[in-house]
Amino acid sequence: MIILVFELFYTAFSLNLTSLFPEVFMTEQERTKANNVRQIFSIIGLIFAFILPGLIISDFSDPGALPEYQLFGIIAGIIVIVGVLIFLLFGPKEKQEFREDYKNAFGFFKTIKFCFKSKSFRWYIVSETSNWFVFGMLPTLVPLYAKFVLNESVAFMASLLLGLTFISATLFITFLWRPVVRKFGNRKAWMISMTIWILSLFPLMFIGDLISGMIIFFLIGMGLSGSLYIIDLVVADIVDEDEITTGMRREAGFYGVNAFVLRFSNILVILAISTVFSTVGWATFDPSVDPSQVAFGLRALIFIFPAIALLIAILAIYKYPLHGEKLKEVKEKLEEIHEQKKARV
Repeated sequence: MIILVFELFYTAFSLNLTSLFPEVFMTEQERTKANNVRQIFSIIGLIFAFILPGLIISDFSDPGALPEYQLFGIIAGIIVIVGVLIFLLFGPKEKQEFREDYKNAFGFFKTIKFCFKSKSFRWYIVSETSNWFVFGMLPTLVPLYAKFVLNESVAFMASLLLGLTFISATLFITFLWRPVVRKFGNRKAWMISMTIWILSLFPLMFIGDLISGMIIFFLIGMGLSGSLYIIDLVVADIVDEDEITTGMRREAGFYGVNAFVLRFSNILVILAISTVFSTVGWATFDPSVDPSQVAFGLRALIFIFPAIALLIAILAIYKYPLHGEKLKEVKEKLEEIHEQKKARV
């Protein structure tokens, strides 16, 4: 029940927030620059989200730590409320020429139909779902990986591993992915980032100490940050292409269907973890099970499954058609449409 309530309010806020991005920032230069700042702040939030629990919760795998989880939930809730209020008061507003588009918005089922009629969206959503499978696996598994593979029982150190990933991600977004996207475009840059992500995850199959883990998780931020940075740039292009067909901006429609489909990645994460844990004799939490079996299961979950998902994502985005001359043509037509809309305001 708690998860359902969380998803309701999170989706209601997130959907409107992300839908503003393609509308407020229309050109490639505006989007790459704005998304740089946007994702850095997102990652700073993630750093706090993964480090703060380790300062409050003594042991992530101890059922007796429930009061500490509840305390963290209260603190996190206060932080979120303050952040939302700041955004509502001082955040960007939709452009005047698009304010009437919502009146012609499609219903739920028609929105799904039109989204999946887009070839660009179909290939994108396969890649995005695969990426979010990996995004879901890492924070779920890192506390267990730190404790049972790296032999680190201090909860804060497990949080620090993910913290290092997101700290490095802020650097790589600014100094690596922004110029790479400008040079190669969204499609090629995303394929490069996912390839790097697979390579950076590979050492997790073999390392066994905390120092090595800290180095590897820092490097994981390189590939991970590429996906975080590029995903919304790709969606923005798909929305632009759709406007040429429908004559209206449908950011919320695409992001809504996107959010709906991405929930299946959570199911895949749960299925993958339960399948592997059952195989190694850890269907229920039992530290007495052979540690080597548990360690191998965790290694497989944190590398093999994500690597397969990212390979699927690379193949999908390779087939993504909205790049090169076709994307250039979309931008030119879009500029004409926007001039016509401005003239009617």
